[in-house]
Amino acid sequence: MFLRILILAVYLWIPGCLWATSNLALKLRVLNEVLLFVREKYVEEVDPSKLMDGAIEGMLERLDPHSEYQSPEERARMTEKLRGDYEGIGIAFEIRNGILTVISPIEGGPSYKLGIKAGDQIVKIDGKSAIGIKEREVFERLRGPKGTKVHVSIRRAGVDSLLEFTIVRDKIPIRSVPYAYILRPGVGYVRITRFGSRTGEELEAALDSLEAEGMEKLILDLRSNPGGLFTAAIDVAEKFLPSGSIVTYTKGRDPEVDEEYVAEAEPDEVHPYYPIIVLINHASASASEIVSGALQDWDRALIAGQRSFGKGLVQHQFALSDGGALLLT
Repeated sequence: MFLRILILAVYLWIPGCLWATSNLALKLRVLNEVLLFVREKYVEEVDPSKLMDGAIEGMLERLDPHSEYQSPEERARMTEKLRGDYEGIGIAFEIRNGILTVISPIEGGPSYKLGIKAGDQIVKIDGKSAIGIKEREVFERLRGPKGTKVHVSIRRAGVDSLLEFTIVRDKIPIRSVPYAYILRPGVGYVRITRFGSRTGEELEAALDSLEAEGMEKLILDLRSNPGGLFTAAIDVAEKFLPSGSIVTYTKGRDPEVDEEYVAEAEPDEVHPYYPIIVLINHASASASEIVSGALQDWDRALIAGQRSFGKGLVQHQFALSDGGALLLT
């Protein structure tokens, strides 16, 4: 059964619109013809679903570098990443030459507690070979509900036989504020690596702790922070700005997206007016630029480092019928 694309031409009796909609209908018809020719005549059998994904991605590439289509799987992983936790065995991994390799166990997680180490190679999962495993399969086979078990066989350098571990899955936090400490007397250092749903909460705890230790100056490190949730950037900025300060604003072709975002923290929620230095580099983007820009505009912080990435754009997320999402500038 051939995949068909439903073509609907809407004719609006406004000058120019009739031609535009007719031309669009023709292009959709051509796309349908190309798809059918590829299905029937291409030298190898192809997956029509992947072809359509490619067509969607190609269309969005014509817009800007940041508008994108997320498959249902990609959307789920992104949601998980921004939410701030997941349930699994707690490792950072990489597939090297087809072998699932542990980059590092997450401190405090189940793998860490069992003694799994950086460099360990997971060659079997529940008795089945993991050689040649794909990233998608890693998530499917190692992640699962808290309290469930998974058995892994590990090859470790210097050990002749495989090491066997039965791991009880647990909730694994994905921290966005991994480091916060007193650098020298009176000077605090806080590192933010991403902007997720818990970033504001984590930063608040870090600042309270450092202030209790006598912090009088702050270094806020946003280097190589690619951004994340727009709302998290507002939450971070308003910890240092008085209520009513404009953090940022959006403006687009659709007036409905034109909006000002204002700091709304109560006076007792704003942290003391101590000197702040914000560190950025070429890889500081999106939400990182919103925070650093707002603090600079209100003379609340000195920005140091390199020119940032320069992503002065915001993407709105639209849910799609296949479970995926459209991120549109």
